[in-house]
Amino acid sequence: MNKYIFVFVLFAALTLNQNSWAQPISGYFSVGQAGDYTDLQTALDDLESNGINGPITLQLIDSQYEGLNAFPSIPGNSTTNTITIKGNQGTQVKPPAGAPLGQRMWEIKGSNYRFSNLDFELSLYSYFYTLEITTVNNLVLEIDSCNFNGSYAALGDLNAAVGTSSSSSGAISDIQIKNSTFTNIGAPVQFLENGIPQENIRIKNCTFSQNQFPISIGYFNNSLVEDNRIFSYSQQAISIFNSSSNNAKASILNNTVNNINLGTQGQSIGISCNGLGRLTCNNNIMYNYATGITTENIDTLNIEQNEIEKSSRAVSIESSDILYITDNIVEYVNRGFSFNNCDAELLFADNIIRIDRSEDYETATGLRLNNVSNPSFNRNYFQNNIIEGAQYGVYLRNTSELNFMLNTVICLPVTDNNSTMYAENCSESSIKFNLFYIDSLNHLGTPAGNNAMYNLNTMGSNVIMDENGFYFSPNTGNEFCTGDFTAQNLAGFVGASSMETNSLFADPKFYNDNFMYEPTNTAYSNLINNNSGTNIDIYGRMRDFGYPGAVEGNYWDAGILEIESNSFHFYPNPANNNIQIDSPFWGQSHLKIINISGKVIYSQNMNLNSSTFSFEIPEDIKTGIYFLCVENKGQIHTKRLLIQR
Repeated sequence: MNKYIFVFVLFAALTLNQNSWAQPISGYFSVGQAGDYTDLQTALDDLESNGINGPITLQLIDSQYEGLNAFPSIPGNSTTNTITIKGNQGTQVKPPAGAPLGQRMWEIKGSNYRFSNLDFELSLYSYFYTLEITTVNNLVLEIDSCNFNGSYAALGDLNAAVGTSSSSSGAISDIQIKNSTFTNIGAPVQFLENGIPQENIRIKNCTFSQNQFPISIGYFNNSLVEDNRIFSYSQQAISIFNSSSNNAKASILNNTVNNINLGTQGQSIGISCNGLGRLTCNNNIMYNYATGITTENIDTLNIEQNEIEKSSRAVSIESSDILYITDNIVEYVNRGFSFNNCDAELLFADNIIRIDRSEDYETATGLRLNNVSNPSFNRNYFQNNIIEGAQYGVYLRNTSELNFMLNTVICLPVTDNNSTMYAENCSESSIKFNLFYIDSLNHLGTPAGNNAMYNLNTMGSNVIMDENGFYFSPNTGNEFCTGDFTAQNLAGFVGASSMETNSLFADPKFYNDNFMYEPTNTAYSNLINNNSGTNIDIYGRMRDFGYPGAVEGNYWDAGILEIESNSFHFYPNPANNNIQIDSPFWGQSHLKIINISGKVIYSQNMNLNSSTFSFEIPEDIKTGIYFLCVENKGQIHTKRLLIQR
């Protein structure tokens, strides 16, 4: 009997001791050869057995750590009781020697983990996930100040730094990736699975180098990609997508995206988005992509204050409902903006599009609209844009409810058959107060078939053309419209549309000493006879539209389309209230702020007697892209100015 009592007491004592030992813990623990735990997996197993009752920090104290670890669901883990895995600056983490291909280094199975100050090294390993999210429950994951290094440039493998896979399940609440670098990782950030609910993801202030798919985000309700730098062999630098019926929102802000594969652009895309309820794409800079920005099935789309250079196509938009495209600068591209199949409320304003005429000029188009209409809103505006250098400045096909106003469209032909506007089946539209400008002085031979308007006899019904300016350089081969404009087919065009008081400025032989229109050939004679007026004040009209030399200080006089000066610097830029200018200018000077449509909105005379001067931006100048001009000793120096109120 005493023997049984002894055994019972011993069992009770052991049980009590075990329960006392297995208490939830919190605090700081070192992991390493001389630490509280010798390896990370032992520490994680201990946390899983005991649970936690406060924040936990596991500090890796050795300079190098090897291991394939699983980060389990820890009892007591929450948004306040977090688990942080932290390295000393330069702590290198890599798979153990002999690890097979296709493994994950660290598997995330818990709810709330943070990783910071870790250098993940996979340069000798192929097809690895560094941090793979598998079975999770409302995961909150933060990656801060970590470096991921792989072997993509050498081996072409598609290592992933962090993301989901086909084995992922559960739900993701919030993911933050910030202040980190991803070098030679084929697909650094890769969330492609549609099988689990995913709420928020933020990628901020990271650097991506030598990657193929730097950022791929699928099926999150809210996505933010901000202040990142991407220098990659990118097929798609930033890709965000969801189902077309989803109300997901995404913001892509202040990123620099550069395709470093200078040999060929291939099918590369800077930013690609599909199936979102709202997309905001602002203040990004993109270089050397086949397509800068492409979107499809976006309900509400904002593309503002971006700069796209050296791309085959700048922006391609398919199937959107509400679009605001403003204050973008597109340079050295073959095609500017393309809109296709958009029954939309659309504002396209204050954009600069400059076509690179050195390559594939036959397809160069500044602005292309195909199947674009606005049956519900009657608010489809294209205004205050500058389009320069294209074979077709504006290409309209099957469009309606279009208001095209206050634009400047320039053709600088190096081939024949250029047009500032091509129109086919464009109905219920208004084309007013624009300047259409054809300058054939750079033409390699005798120009032929260059037209201000092309195919207008098929434009459509109920189109009003009113108070537009047309400028032609003094070369032969330039016409107002295509073909031999006889009275019969001109009348047919006017019968379908309304051509009101427009102005022509062509070879000087068409004008008398009083700058009045004096046609000398049948085409122009028929045009003017079918117009609403017989004589038009050409000089006055072109003055209104900024004809070169007609108005002092206009956009063309300043030469802004041609050069930007490196002779002075100013800050801040973007600016809010005050601008400080550092320059070598002395003596009498004239300062101007010019808006994107060429209007001088601020001017000031000053006598400079020092290398630094400042001035206050008037309060009535709103947020937007402008040009800052300083005229000194007969020379005009120009720089772009971004004002943010």
